[in-house]
Amino acid sequence: MTALGLAAGLLCGFLIQDAVAIALVAGGALNGRAGDLPLELAMLFGLLMPTFAIIGVVVAMLVDRRIRRR
Repeated sequence: MTALGLAAGLLCGFLIQDAVAIALVAGGALNGRAGDLPLELAMLFGLLMPTFAIIGVVVAMLVDRRIRRR
């Protein structure tokens, strides 16, 4: 169950990261020039996948614990 949560968290992080990055970079919404991404935002994108993976594992463990109690 924990591996499933890890995979689901990584997939969720990947999808959110791609959707936001494509919208910001392609549209040039940050500073008017397409393709430029500030360092702070790039670091945030780098943390999305590991963060969602950890959240996915924690949620999977909580769900597994609740299912085993019943």
